[in-house]
Amino acid sequence: MDTTVLSRTAAAMAALTLLAVVPACASQQQLAASPAPTADEVANMDYQGIEEAGGTVALRDGRWEGMPYAEGGASRPRVRIVPDSLATGDLDDDGNAEAVVLLSSSSGGSGTRSSVAVIARRDGRARNVATRLLGDRVQVRSLTVKDGLLTIDVVRAGPDDAACCPGELATYRWTLGAAGLGDARPPVVSGRLSASTLEGSDWVLRRFAYDEDAPAAPVVTLAFGGGQLRGTAGCNHYFAAISDKADGAAGAISLGPIASTQKMCPDPDMAVDDRYLRQLGSVSRFGYMNGRLMLDYEGGVMLFDRADDPTQNAVTGQLP
Repeated sequence: MDTTVLSRTAAAMAALTLLAVVPACASQQQLAASPAPTADEVANMDYQGIEEAGGTVALRDGRWEGMPYAEGGASRPRVRIVPDSLATGDLDDDGNAEAVVLLSSSSGGSGTRSSVAVIARRDGRARNVATRLLGDRVQVRSLTVKDGLLTIDVVRAGPDDAACCPGELATYRWTLGAAGLGDARPPVVSGRLSASTLEGSDWVLRRFAYDEDAPAAPVVTLAFGGGQLRGTAGCNHYFAAISDKADGAAGAISLGPIASTQKMCPDPDMAVDDRYLRQLGSVSRFGYMNGRLMLDYEGGVMLFDRADDPTQNAVTGQLP
């Protein structure tokens, strides 16, 4: 056979091979570019593994309510996505980001159970691919997705804690597999909730109360170190001693007299300054909610976001 024909045949075969490979590569690139489930999708879909809902529940706008347990009664099962709990990251090493949210469920009593749900895009649709119970009345200190690992720092009820008042610090490390969320390693208990838990952390005020945002400016800061808290109250710098209460209750703290500078600022800044220092002066307890620091004061709760390492906040997306 003519060598020219052989060369043409070889070139044609190489071209066909290239054509067969290119679509596969393009398909993989297209798959890797699939967007993570959105907050709207996450808030309006079916979830499995929720005991209070009989196993499966269809959330609409992030909520679901079942029928009353008794005719005319107010007690009924409820499930909702915990606000500001959306995190994203690649949990199964397929090149696509999954969404992770916290679900809160109750059956009408005093207990509130928290579950972790994973949502992945399958065949173009967002689907709940795993749900795992986190516990009853668990406080989430941080929730992160990194390098195929879901890490959750919590405050949970220890062996001697009442269900109402968790005080044990623990860390879960989970991975996503065909069977759902499994332990990458056993939970690690790191101590008890106390004033020392706050040591070395820095925060920014986000809400004056559960249902009232703090203004974007002036920025109110809070830092802990050396047995003291300090920061800026919107106008003035302040500091105070902090210690555990003598009763030993988890998260119960005492603040010494609050000292502050005496600058004068524009009226809106002074209003923030005065209110913050007034509320801070009556703080008696702290805890965590979805990566945020909670300070219980007389009449309400202030909420703070981490300032030193924003990646440790569970807050990575907004939910209805």
